[in-house]
Amino acid sequence: MNRLLLAIIIFVASSVAIEVNAQSAQVSGIVLQENDGHILLRTNDNRRFPLRAATEEAAAALNKLHARDYLFGTGEFTDHGEVLLTTVDYVGLQGLVGRWKDQSGAILDFSNFKKVQIRAATSSQQIAFNYSISPADADGWKVFFSNNSVASLANLTLRERKAQLQFFDSNTGQPNAKIQMNKLDP
Repeated sequence: MNRLLLAIIIFVASSVAIEVNAQSAQVSGIVLQENDGHILLRTNDNRRFPLRAATEEAAAALNKLHARDYLFGTGEFTDHGEVLLTTVDYVGLQGLVGRWKDQSGAILDFSNFKKVQIRAATSSQQIAFNYSISPADADGWKVFFSNNSVASLANLTLRERKAQLQFFDSNTGQPNAKIQMNKLDP
């Protein structure tokens, strides 16, 4: 099985929240930062919970998130009114939302945490993709792009107003196209 297919299977499997025991629960909401700590703002009821990581993997992902990023994972709501986070399954990066221009002049419009429209520099036609982001290595994220005709996996590195997407060949799992982007919107 090639590495790309294996990465996609692992990504999809980690994105499905399964309650492993009676204390585990789905955890989702907007991440806020207060007093050198993270707060989870649960979007369905606007309740706020101090957020702590229970695993090294959850801590690494949580430490890469910024204020107003979205988090979906698994954790425990403790008796002390906090969330003890065990996994980060996928995220929405507020810093990625907006319009970006790549080195070819193409415009990538990440309209929200789930959708992106891409318009080549030489065309007025736009191609729409759904995307989802999950934790990856120390400074990056895995991004899965899909629409009715294609699916792609890329590593994302995001640094303020600059980003890089390193795509992988779906047959070999080897890196192929690399896109450097600059943010157009404030």
